[in-house]
Amino acid sequence: MLKFPATIPRVYLVWISSQGTGKNQWLNFIAMIMGWRYYYSTASQKNVLGDFNDCVRNKFLINLNEFRDGRENIDRLKELTTEISIATVEKNKSPMTTHNCVRVVISSNNDNCISQEESERRQVVIRPSNIVLSDEFKDSGYFKELHTAITNKRIQCMFLYYARNWVNVEVDYDFSLERPMTKETIAIQSRSTH
Repeated sequence: MLKFPATIPRVYLVWISSQGTGKNQWLNFIAMIMGWRYYYSTASQKNVLGDFNDCVRNKFLINLNEFRDGRENIDRLKELTTEISIATVEKNKSPMTTHNCVRVVISSNNDNCISQEESERRQVVIRPSNIVLSDEFKDSGYFKELHTAITNKRIQCMFLYYARNWVNVEVDYDFSLERPMTKETIAIQSRSTH
């Protein structure tokens, strides 16, 4: 996203973890680098996947908090993840077609927030470590230091420089074919089997 902003990866990230592990901290860090106007986060998935979805227009990153699975939602999520152009609709206005640069992240504390068919190629499911929830991390002031670091403009610029110059990914890399098959992905597939 930071190296080739106009190229969509055609996959979406699903973060499943306990509350308080810092999912939103990471997303806020990315939003500060690219600019808040290009980021949208909501717990109401109908804002993004419903009939009136103008909030996705001109966005690079969308966070769907506490996503609730549903066949219609999955179909619209696939469209948002894979289509080169998308139609956005503002209430009482005509649809507007725009180039799609959206990256979708689903973040949830629920292990069963989404289902996955065995043939699904668009989900990358990960589980961040819960180690930061330990008393050792809480007592050390870890989250205060983390907040100070991610709001530091120099650190943001250094991360952007790293992402653009050192991340080894080609503009035509196919994330849907080369996506990592994590333990979490396999667990969701086995729970989703009929």
